[in-house]
Amino acid sequence: MTNAYLEIERARFDERLRVETMVDPGALRQMIPNLLLQPLVENAVKHGLSRKVGPGTLRIAARLDGATLTLVVGDDGLGMTSAVLADVFERGVGLRNLRARLERLYGPAHLPQITSTPGGGTRVEVRLPASDRLPREAA
Repeated sequence: MTNAYLEIERARFDERLRVETMVDPGALRQMIPNLLLQPLVENAVKHGLSRKVGPGTLRIAARLDGATLTLVVGDDGLGMTSAVLADVFERGVGLRNLRARLERLYGPAHLPQITSTPGGGTRVEVRLPASDRLPREAA
């Protein structure tokens, strides 16, 4: 689903949108809840890159570190101030729902970690237990 979304955005933004992916082969065999990456990618394009003057880069990474799957979505877009970042989960439905789902499925140790710098972009990291099966509630 994320690839289909990115194809639409590439057509829309043409050469202004660059997408870089770095995915470890072992990470591809891991199960993640539906619509985990989609809202993060959409936010990066919509809030980080769409209003940026000139080209922007979206980076998607996945790596398997032992028993942990780490997913990262980042951009070199507009970024956020610390004040905006402080209540980012209350501002939009997508991030709020994502955070609530991750907490329900995996517990508070697996909430998204967001870092951002005004003019320097935003990075969201999610660490999940590595598994070839989804948690019972997500199946």
